[in-house]
Amino acid sequence: IYIAPQIDYFWENQKSLFSSIKLKRVCILSAVFCMIFFWILSFKTIFIRNDKFLLSFDSYPVNALNWLKQYREGGDLLVDFNNGSFALWRLYPDFKISLDGRYEEVYEDHTLVSVNCAMNPSCPEHLNSLSLINPHFILVLTKTISSNKFDSNWSEIYRDDSFFILEKSSKKESQPLMPIRRLKDSDHIFSASF
Repeated sequence: IYIAPQIDYFWENQKSLFSSIKLKRVCILSAVFCMIFFWILSFKTIFIRNDKFLLSFDSYPVNALNWLKQYREGGDLLVDFNNGSFALWRLYPDFKISLDGRYEEVYEDHTLVSVNCAMNPSCPEHLNSLSLINPHFILVLTKTISSNKFDSNWSEIYRDDSFFILEKSSKKESQPLMPIRRLKDSDHIFSASF
């Protein structure tokens, strides 16, 4: 409906070029052929997918979070920005997450800096940030940091090829395969979990 006036205007201004009926037919048939071709191509692309959609969870802490949910009753989990939303999705409401993808809307400006520093033992403010956030658990990407870089207040309770989990050490040795009592949520960083 909207294109008809433009086509009429085009035909009127190009009469000398399209004076022969044969040339008009060729142009119209070419235009129709192109429209049909692109319609079939888009139909095949949108509706007929021969390839299968595969979702790889290799970069997500699936096994680590499943283990944490199974063997711990809850607590505050320190995670980096990239894993926060996934952890929130898998662990809510039993675990509070330090940071997730809602950073710009939910968290104060200093939160990202504090979390990054708490996750990095080589940061000069690491211990201060860690004590300010005060998590019960830390989820760390295995490739980035070794668990022995964290101080003696943390025990490794889980490890796989991609992630490890640290737990705040208590006076007695941590028992990685036994559930512990539910820990209370007390820190402001974890208050914006949902």
